[in-house]
Amino acid sequence: MLLEAEAVYENGMLKLEKPLPLDEHERVTVRIESRINRMSREDWQNLVLSTAGKWEGEFERPEQGDYEQREPLS
Repeated sequence: MLLEAEAVYENGMLKLEKPLPLDEHERVTVRIESRINRMSREDWQNLVLSTAGKWEGEFERPEQGDYEQREPLS
């Protein structure tokens, strides 16, 4: 059986807005689909492509400082 139900996430728990037509202790699989609008794959790709190669200026790498010498792992 496939059911859809609205729920709100509060204090680590999903709170259903109404009871479900299920038997007590019946096991189910839950799929979560957030209502928050996330960037689509295509929009993300367009953003990356629109910014790729746009850096103007020089890259600088400051001195890295001293580091300990370690023995080889062989």
